[in-house]
Amino acid sequence: MKNTEDRFVKVSLLLDYYESVLSKKQFDTLDMYYNKDMSLSEIGESLGITRQGVYEILKRSEEKLFDLEEKLHCHELTVACDGLRKALLKVTSFEKVGKNEAAIETAAFALEKYSANLKTTDEDA
Repeated sequence: MKNTEDRFVKVSLLLDYYESVLSKKQFDTLDMYYNKDMSLSEIGESLGITRQGVYEILKRSEEKLFDLEEKLHCHELTVACDGLRKALLKVTSFEKVGKNEAAIETAAFALEKYSANLKTTDEDA
């Protein structure tokens, strides 16, 4: 992960995808830390555990989220599908307005790129 800000965004996104496979305590801890910007002490006080306990839950829960994403690719597939949708919209809009051939080829290339990403991800699963 590039920096702490990127990690916060990534964990917050993965939390949306994989909330249902976490225990209530894991979800609550991650939610309070990443979405509600609470400190370890505040979370510990809320849950009735030590700061160290909060830290350990965070680390195990984060690891679980990243492991799930590595295996299931839910976020990655969503991003690829969104790119595919945008490329399809470009191709159809170019065809409707009769744009030049180069513009259609550019959009078609983007479509192939996202399609290849989906196939690669599917084969990895």
